[in-house]
Amino acid sequence: MNQQFSRKRKSTKSGSPHTLIFALLALTVIAGGACGGPKKSPGSAETQPVDKGKILYYRNPMNPKITSPVFKKDEMGMDYIPVYENEVQKP
Repeated sequence: MNQQFSRKRKSTKSGSPHTLIFALLALTVIAGGACGGPKKSPGSAETQPVDKGKILYYRNPMNPKITSPVFKKDEMGMDYIPVYENEVQKP
């Protein structure tokens, strides 16, 4: 019998299935921690209510030149954004 046909093939796989599972688990944990962002305490400034004043009008979220005296949605279903008296620049 010819020896070239009796040789065993070398495996192309590297590592075990456990190595792959461990690597995927490690990447998931790292990605989850990176995407979480910084934690805010309940008493931080962003959670405290801010008095913005009276709502003057509502503006289209995609085109600030389009305004409305009442709340409504634009043609894409996006809410108009309230504009408060404290946000308006006085000349």
